[in-house]
Amino acid sequence: MAGSGGRHGIVTVPGGPRSGIRAYAPRMATRFLVIGGGPAGQTAASVAAGLGADVTIIERDVLGGAAHLWDCVPSKAMIATGGELMSLLRSEDMGIDAAAGVVDVDALRARMRGIQDHLRDAVETLLASQGVRMLRGTGRLASPTTAVLEHDGGTETVEFDAVLLSTGSRPRVPDWVRPDGDRILTTRDAYPPPVVPEHVVVVGSGVTGVEFAHMFTTFGARVSLVVSRQQVLPTKDPEVAATLEDSFLRNVELEFERNQERYQFLRCGQQAFSNFRVVPPGTGIVHQVNLEYLA
Repeated sequence: MAGSGGRHGIVTVPGGPRSGIRAYAPRMATRFLVIGGGPAGQTAASVAAGLGADVTIIERDVLGGAAHLWDCVPSKAMIATGGELMSLLRSEDMGIDAAAGVVDVDALRARMRGIQDHLRDAVETLLASQGVRMLRGTGRLASPTTAVLEHDGGTETVEFDAVLLSTGSRPRVPDWVRPDGDRILTTRDAYPPPVVPEHVVVVGSGVTGVEFAHMFTTFGARVSLVVSRQQVLPTKDPEVAATLEDSFLRNVELEFERNQERYQFLRCGQQAFSNFRVVPPGTGIVHQVNLEYLA
């Protein structure tokens, strides 16, 4: 049985040649603070609450994770819609009239919002049932044992014995482009876009860029994918990238540009040739939470 006192409890390990061996195991801190309510933070909060900790979780945007609910879920929903549309169009070979097969952007947006709300509510219901204190705002460390919560109503000090930083990251948009949410979009602006474009240029050929190229192709748009390196998915295996280019992206126009001068159309619009340009964000930047207090 676990003992008490100090930072460690004493645990009796039964069985074996020396039954009743006493081992030391860490005790769960009484006050456990989680900054960031994405998949990592919400799971840690749930597990800690189950172990008896007094848990507080701070989230600025949405419990469940902005990247998860506002990026991953919408992109997969749009891909599923595109897949259904392609199946419908292929049904003409089976004697089915698919002339009316179009994407209803408003209905697609409503479907994605319903999925997001369901997942968010499930997270909040679980944490509430475990007694987790959920705070909305921005959390920053103020000392080795305190954090400051900033919200619309002002500030609040939160004390803790242990803290988990799971803030995720924010998109890094290149300094040579200014998304306007109208014709130059970030990925989040395109979940879904205002209308399905006739032609879209996707700048960036990583996983997100390739996903968008495929997605808009299934919606019937003409897609140009700007590739700045020797292949799509530059950090992946070349054989996989070659197979992807030959099959998965067979209907995508690949534009291999190896310097930013050819991105001039994004800066001044002199060579604008599409309805939309989507700029997938680069490697994320970690949110600042005053890490020096952990030293």
